[in-house]
Amino acid sequence: MTQAQSAASQGYVLGPAEGEHLVHFRDVGNIFIKVGPATGSDSLALGTQQVTVGVGIPIHRHLLMDEAFYVLEGSGIFALNDT
Repeated sequence: MTQAQSAASQGYVLGPAEGEHLVHFRDVGNIFIKVGPATGSDSLALGTQQVTVGVGIPIHRHLLMDEAFYVLEGSGIFALNDT
């Protein structure tokens, strides 16, 4: 068992700026991957993304997983299945 798998099976707590930190190439928004394969979870991914004003997230599709959005601050328009 890897160290990440051991930590995931025991659970862990991450603060707002903890996790795998990425910077989006287009808008320089911060992305923090909290749960995913690197932390021992092959069936769940969870992260936060800072979407800067006027940029948004490009249209995309996940074939093998669901995606959820929870807006903490601000507002925007969300499209699902062309609606």
